[in-house]
Amino acid sequence: MPAQIDKKTGKELPESNTILNLILIAVGIIFLIQGIVMVLGWAGISAPDWLQTLGGATGGEAALALFGQNSLITLVLGVWCFIAGVGLFQEQEWAWGQSLVVLSIIITNGVGSLIGWITAGTFEIANLLTWITLISFGLSIVAFVYLLATKKRYA
Repeated sequence: MPAQIDKKTGKELPESNTILNLILIAVGIIFLIQGIVMVLGWAGISAPDWLQTLGGATGGEAALALFGQNSLITLVLGVWCFIAGVGLFQEQEWAWGQSLVVLSIIITNGVGSLIGWITAGTFEIANLLTWITLISFGLSIVAFVYLLATKKRYA
């Protein structure tokens, strides 16, 4: 996409941060997959054996832990996160706002998981699911702050 010009100053605006956009798109795809698998679980379609034992859990516990209790919310977040990532490539203001909303919900879910781990005493550092949650939580915080700092680019 050709460089955009600031209407007020006439200066060329910097291009969108590709890494952030790709992270949003990747998180969107992961959330879409998570939501779809959980909805299929509700429909009675079981998860593959390798997924059922992910992270050392047994039966459907691992799938439930990985895909969360709110599969429909995860599915919707995945769709909007993907759309926001694509819109940020075009430096659209609506994509900036949408990203803030999606990231704030991901951060809120991460805080809920952390509080649950602390109060229930179920935090396991060696568990893959723990790392997925922690990394997505941390990336969401960084991306949220970055988007707030670069608001002028999208206005």
